[in-house]
Amino acid sequence: MKLKILFVIICFVGFSAQAELVNHWQLNEGSGFSISGIGKAESSGTLMQAGKSGKHGPSWYSDSQRGSVLEFDGDDWILTNSRGVLGGRPRTITVWFYLLSSKHRHTLLQYGGTGRGGEYFRLLAEDQRLRFEVANGNALALNAGDISLNCWHYAALVIDDFNGDGQTRTPEVKFYFDGRQREQTAGVNQIINTRINGEDGYVHLGGAAQAGSGKPPREAMVGYLGDVKIYDTALSEDEVIKDMGQKTAWSPMPANEQNVPVSIDSLSWLAGIHSKQQDLYFGNNYYDVSRASPKKPMGVYLETARLTGSGQIGRYRIDLSEEEIELRPLRTYYWRVDQRNADFSESPWKGRVWKFTTQRLKACPSQLKANGELPDIKLTWDPPRDISDPVYEAVIAEDSDFQKIAERANGLKKPSWKPEEGKLAIGRQYYFKVRAYKPGEPEMEGVSEVMPLLYDSPIKVEYFDKYTENSELESFWQDGGGKPSNAASISLSFEADGQSMRLDYDTMVKLCEAKRKFNEPQNWLDSEAEVMELFFRGTPQNYPALLYIEIEDLQGQAAKITCTKSGKQLVEPKWSPWEKVRIPLSKFESEGVNLTQISSLKIGVEAGSGQTGSGTVFVDSIGLDIKRPSNK
Repeated sequence: MKLKILFVIICFVGFSAQAELVNHWQLNEGSGFSISGIGKAESSGTLMQAGKSGKHGPSWYSDSQRGSVLEFDGDDWILTNSRGVLGGRPRTITVWFYLLSSKHRHTLLQYGGTGRGGEYFRLLAEDQRLRFEVANGNALALNAGDISLNCWHYAALVIDDFNGDGQTRTPEVKFYFDGRQREQTAGVNQIINTRINGEDGYVHLGGAAQAGSGKPPREAMVGYLGDVKIYDTALSEDEVIKDMGQKTAWSPMPANEQNVPVSIDSLSWLAGIHSKQQDLYFGNNYYDVSRASPKKPMGVYLETARLTGSGQIGRYRIDLSEEEIELRPLRTYYWRVDQRNADFSESPWKGRVWKFTTQRLKACPSQLKANGELPDIKLTWDPPRDISDPVYEAVIAEDSDFQKIAERANGLKKPSWKPEEGKLAIGRQYYFKVRAYKPGEPEMEGVSEVMPLLYDSPIKVEYFDKYTENSELESFWQDGGGKPSNAASISLSFEADGQSMRLDYDTMVKLCEAKRKFNEPQNWLDSEAEVMELFFRGTPQNYPALLYIEIEDLQGQAAKITCTKSGKQLVEPKWSPWEKVRIPLSKFESEGVNLTQISSLKIGVEAGSGQTGSGTVFVDSIGLDIKRPSNK
């Protein structure tokens, strides 16, 4: 395969005759507590610090790409004696910056008053996108998160009355990011009329001024600043690119000297401004990558590399799998991109050697979770980062050493598992872990951390939340024995937390009950359940009555247990708490019911102490549980 060559034709014009560099802070001093500026204003600046004794402002840092730069830690800034460009006059702000944190806002440059009427002027990064602010108005560019961390970026803000209506407003602002113009994504239509009010209005770098001299900066940046410039004209797109002046490849991803997982799938970079062809070198030997050329490939020249990318100053990319490059853990790799253009005598522009180191292999599943309640439990986990298409073995044990295995599943292809119903007892302590592996590759294996499991919630026999309309409820529940003359009426209620079953009764009729017949016999002794539990609630208008529950086994043996101590328990305020009833299963068993073969369940209301009348009762969350110390 041949190298894809992307042609970029860039025609530069000189800066317009009227364009003058007002301020240029190169930040190349390398030491000290002040910076000097060149340009028409020749403004200097002082490194400022908020409330830390023994420290004075941002720190000097020698960067392998930009040379001497300043590092800001979120509570320092630079105060200059520059007034910038005032009023609504044309201007261009350019800045090289490098963010180290995803914090909400990083101020890059700010000046002007804090009053109304567009006096304020600030360029910042907000949620990793570019933002421009004036008083009571703003303009945004890029989507949130487009500004990558840990790499250099170039931003230009161009201000002018582009529509010629005599006023300069925020919708007319032009944003350039890494050499390319970006459309505004949001904004407020606000006039730009920058003014200086006191020392706080002078140009600040790396942090916005607070009202009152000497106060800590507002929304200061965390990262590095390189060259910062202020022009007194609106630069054209070609002039912005020329100002950026980046002839070599730059902004590598992964970033230079970054520690990365072996699972990264690509390398990408930004091209130089004159590039027509790019030569790529990659290997694990620094000297080979540094010295290789197309004539001396030294085993690291990727002559047939398939590049993808687009346009002027665009980001280019290679897919590692397509180039048959397989990264190994705990290795250091080096790469270099040269730029070529036969139209320039200085071509080729040799790129810097970048490097990254791979992290230890992460083959362990993570984020183990248990969802649901017995008997319907689902266990899930996140796949290991560095194993593609893994196979899983999930294990549950009664001890943390996994000597007493309760349940196991191997050969799982998805990061989820539902243990077989009836194998795990409620109220017991269990432990869960997952092994991920790749068959035939013993080094590609990892075991998750152990997650404790305590199934202490009741088994749900009926919880009603699964129904969304009456027809669904009625497909499972019927009035009494299915006879319409029993005077019981059932319906789905939405008055409770979630759904419940509403039972309208009339105790003048002997039979007032709702019945559910199970499609398959239920084993209520499975999972070591000991108690039946249900919740009910009456209404103030009810006639006193008794609530009962009756179960029947497959052989027709039935047992009926009254759930209320008196008829008054069904007469209660509408929004009173739900009453909980717990009946030992032994009561049903003592009446001859086979609890391993339950075929049906009835809930009914009958007259108490000879009283008769009608009313409504709500029933919810019928379940099985173990005995509790405070609630047998």
